[in-house]
Amino acid sequence: MLDWQIDHLKERYAEIYLLRNEGHFAIYDFAQGRPFQPDFVLFLQEKSGELITYQLFIEPKGKFL
Repeated sequence: MLDWQIDHLKERYAEIYLLRNEGHFAIYDFAQGRPFQPDFVLFLQEKSGELITYQLFIEPKGKFL
């Protein structure tokens, strides 16, 4: 399933990086300052030539694990 998704993403994005966060960094919410450590971070950079990078924070849960 992941192979198909990566191939699909390669059609639109020039750079794709999936990093596992092993406790190296936390993201803090602005309202209460609570830390959140996503399991994975997916970085995507557009092929369009614009300097746009997407960061997606992934927390897999449920029966698919």
